[in-house]
Amino acid sequence: MSDTGAIRPVERILYLKKLPMFANLPSAELTALAQNARERYFSKGEVLLREGEAVGTAYLIVDGRVRVTRGGFVLGDLGPSARLGALALLARDEQGIHAVALTETFVLALDRDALIEVCDDHFRVVQEMMRHLCRTFIAFQKKTWPSVAGVQVPARPEPHLLTDGELDFVARIFLLRRMTPFARASINALAEMSRALTEVRFDKGVTLWHEGDAAHYILLTVSGTVACSTQGRGELVRLGRSVALGSVEAVAEVPRWYDAVTETPLVALHAPIEGLIDVFEDNFEMAMDYLAVFARLVLSELDREAAEGPPDAERVLLGV
Repeated sequence: MSDTGAIRPVERILYLKKLPMFANLPSAELTALAQNARERYFSKGEVLLREGEAVGTAYLIVDGRVRVTRGGFVLGDLGPSARLGALALLARDEQGIHAVALTETFVLALDRDALIEVCDDHFRVVQEMMRHLCRTFIAFQKKTWPSVAGVQVPARPEPHLLTDGELDFVARIFLLRRMTPFARASINALAEMSRALTEVRFDKGVTLWHEGDAAHYILLTVSGTVACSTQGRGELVRLGRSVALGSVEAVAEVPRWYDAVTETPLVALHAPIEGLIDVFEDNFEMAMDYLAVFARLVLSELDREAAEGPPDAERVLLGV
């Protein structure tokens, strides 16, 4: 492996702009990423990433081809303009992936520390990565939407949270802490998020939204069950307490793609997506934890598809 100086700064920006997760970034953010990217050359047969080691560098393939495997399964052969390692890096995945150059390969490399520094200085980068990962996860969900059995979650209230009145400040923080994306968040960050939430209560049989509706908010469920179904397919998934209902499409900025109807009385905390994004911008570590959750979800879907059969074109284009 060796360094080169083959790509001019403006060309680096053009290469980065080819990536779906960076395609909509303003020039300032693209410039910051380009300035922190390093050029690397790998000989045929040389290893870029090793499985069993946490991924510390993300690559953008400029020229050449790389074979990627994970858990004994081939994830794909990646060529020019494909990304490599970004998903596992963002997911903080300890299993890692194995990537070996099939030909002489030239890449742009972005180390973890450099990416974190850019994200910390340019929140728009974090927001665009969230949007892209959520859209990718929705594509997987639409293909694997559960059958009628769905996911059964008991509609049992939390006695230490629910009262006849509204949830108090401490109860809200406790609820947020139970949710995976916020498990490591500071009390100050949770307090700021709590202040952005509004408690809402619905009777049984209320339609929360229809497929195709705009996704402007998230519901953090406290108690009750919601039935989610897709039009014309007769398939159902039931979601219960401690779920960020509607979060994926709200962050992805795409319409609702399923109907949501309360099966029981529902207590939830209403979070406007604009307010949530503002909290993330003020609390960088919380934002990166939230991003890691979606990266892990997408990575798990890639693992599942790889175990089911040979790589398809869509997975190869996704990269890892």
